[in-house]
Amino acid sequence: MTTFGNLFLTAFVAVLVICPSFALSPFVIHESTVWETGLGEISAYRTPILINTPGGLLAFCGARKYSKSDTGAKVVTMRRSLDGGLTWKPTVFLVDDFDAPNGLNIGVVIVDTKTNLMILTFSFCVHNLCPEHIPRNYLMRSSDWGYSWTEPEDFAQNNPYFQAWPYGFGPGYGIIKQYPPNVGRMFACGHTVDRDKFKTQSMNCLYSDDMGKTWTIGASIYSVPYGMEKKSRDLIAGEPQPVELPDGSITVNIRNSYGYHCNCRLIAKSFDGGVSFPWQNITLDEELIEPGCQGSLLVHNKVMYFSNPNSNAGRLNMTVKYSFDYGENWVGSVQIYPNVSEYSCLSPIDDNNIGVLYEKDGYHKMGFAKIRLNP
Repeated sequence: MTTFGNLFLTAFVAVLVICPSFALSPFVIHESTVWETGLGEISAYRTPILINTPGGLLAFCGARKYSKSDTGAKVVTMRRSLDGGLTWKPTVFLVDDFDAPNGLNIGVVIVDTKTNLMILTFSFCVHNLCPEHIPRNYLMRSSDWGYSWTEPEDFAQNNPYFQAWPYGFGPGYGIIKQYPPNVGRMFACGHTVDRDKFKTQSMNCLYSDDMGKTWTIGASIYSVPYGMEKKSRDLIAGEPQPVELPDGSITVNIRNSYGYHCNCRLIAKSFDGGVSFPWQNITLDEELIEPGCQGSLLVHNKVMYFSNPNSNAGRLNMTVKYSFDYGENWVGSVQIYPNVSEYSCLSPIDDNNIGVLYEKDGYHKMGFAKIRLNP
């Protein structure tokens, strides 16, 4: 081969490495409805969580019994798929708060395949409508990928700080750190539920170095101005989703609840294992527009994916975007559902497929879409 030919081949290979879009052509190959109201005693199936485990693909949600409201009685439901989301086993009810005036809210699911451990968290009474007015957080464990669960354990039992703390994890998933620093650390994020017009709400990430027995409050973002009633464009960091990058850093994609600076997502990065977010690492991503809604983030085979209602006009147009440089640039997208759609959760299925579980049609359905990454 001539010298020119060698140079051309080298340059072409370099382009492939820098711009792997030559090898990614995502498209939806399967859609189904996992839950639908009107088929039982549930008013709305909300707050989706989708997790892939050695025991199958698991869909969770916080089903609301009597209304679509954040308050009121709820039950945590789960369905299992053993064929990558093509079919689903019957619904299993995991936690029921019966007729609580301000019941439970599903939090996060954390999976550790090295120890065969899965953790589910949920909060109770965070909106101050319970008779005793004491908010609580609970944790359940499974060692057989969701076929059986331990009884709920109160976070405050081993962590007194969590006594009466109005905090809710997620909704979404937590992570186990795979890269230094702090390999094996459990890390999950959520936010406090401010009872006085968002005066002191904060987004807080918690971590555990003993497999969920004890927890420490780590990286946090407090509302600005703190202690004052919020106005449009003030800073309120809402529902977050963390992921770990190959360099060991943690990126958290966060709901920008009051449209601080723009109707787009807040991004926070930690380089110390989730202990802190330096202010210079808290930014906004104007490519990720939002109507003020939860979104999901996923890193799969060195590609970052983001799902949310891709609109400033309202909660509609569920879309999955993808990035080859971990969110610095978003180079493509797949439209999942053009109409009304709300919360979502992304999960890997296998090397060539990911899934998204999402609310649609005004919380009337919980839809599932399977996305093939390459033909």
